[in-house]
Amino acid sequence: MANLDNNSYRTKETLSSTFFHSCLGKIVILAVFALLMFFAASNSIPSEETMRNETNDAIKECIADTKHIDKLDEWVRNFTAIFTSADTTEMVREMMKDFEKYNNVEVYQHTFYSTAYIHNAFKPEGIRVAWGIFGIVIPTIYYQDMLLRVGPAPKEYNKPLIDPLDTGSSEDDGTFVDMDFGNSHDSYDTED
Repeated sequence: MANLDNNSYRTKETLSSTFFHSCLGKIVILAVFALLMFFAASNSIPSEETMRNETNDAIKECIADTKHIDKLDEWVRNFTAIFTSADTTEMVREMMKDFEKYNNVEVYQHTFYSTAYIHNAFKPEGIRVAWGIFGIVIPTIYYQDMLLRVGPAPKEYNKPLIDPLDTGSSEDDGTFVDMDFGNSHDSYDTED
């Protein structure tokens, strides 16, 4: 039988291949990749105008979508809003007027991304409704984030607007019953 030389099957490893296969080499590769991604992200932040336009488009799509079923449906609508634009009907235009009356969209620029927030009476600190990164605006708006209507609010804490036990009159004679809502339109007590 022939005697095999075990050294003939080994390949000589170079210094660079040894470095790239080591733990330190993998960490360096990962760090360089992360730095390249951060550099690309910081140079491709959507502008404030782009963020505003795309966020308003996503808001129009959210308003036009009348079936507010669950979070998954709204997540799918937000995902498709990245690639589509809203069809504006007369109803959507009227609702957008209400939206602009009661809500304010603010865009904030960060180092690697930008965000858009809706500020309204329910959430004065704001609700994040869009991200902008790598030149793409990703909406995250839900219907309950917007304030589209306002109504009377209770004057005192934990007091209902209408007393559920107050039925007005005992008989329904077909006339309009003027219910007293108190001084709900004036939030300040004035002394005469």
